[in-house]
Amino acid sequence: MIYRFYLCIIMCCLLLGACSKDKCKDNFCLHDGFCEDGSCNCGDWYTGNNCEDELREQFYGEYEGFLSIGSTSSASNISYYSSTKGVQFMSFGFTGYLELQPNGDFTIPIQNLNLDGESFFVEGTGSFTDNQVNMTFTGTRGTETATFTYLGIK
Repeated sequence: MIYRFYLCIIMCCLLLGACSKDKCKDNFCLHDGFCEDGSCNCGDWYTGNNCEDELREQFYGEYEGFLSIGSTSSASNISYYSSTKGVQFMSFGFTGYLELQPNGDFTIPIQNLNLDGESFFVEGTGSFTDNQVNMTFTGTRGTETATFTYLGIK
């Protein structure tokens, strides 16, 4: 009789100990994120509780600043917005695009832009920091090349 009593107690302890709640059961991570210990671990290009926000969204908007060519500087606004090329790309200006790194740095791959009917090639680098963008790029039209810098604040 006592043997059955102890056997029942041991069985109950084993069964109760096996009932641990899955902390990830109700946590659905988006965009290839995965749940660990109840929290989502997001990929490079996503953030948020469920990996629902694109990292690049924080940089979207119009930046007011100055575009400089050598010692000449003029006020200029540049808009940055989503690109259909993928979550690591952003569009800027009218037809340009950049390739973003998760830390806010970016490159402007060589590309042919058209501004007011004139075609020219641009390429460069830059970074988003807080509400500021800073970029340096070269523009080439025919045999003429100029280096531009832009500093803008959202």
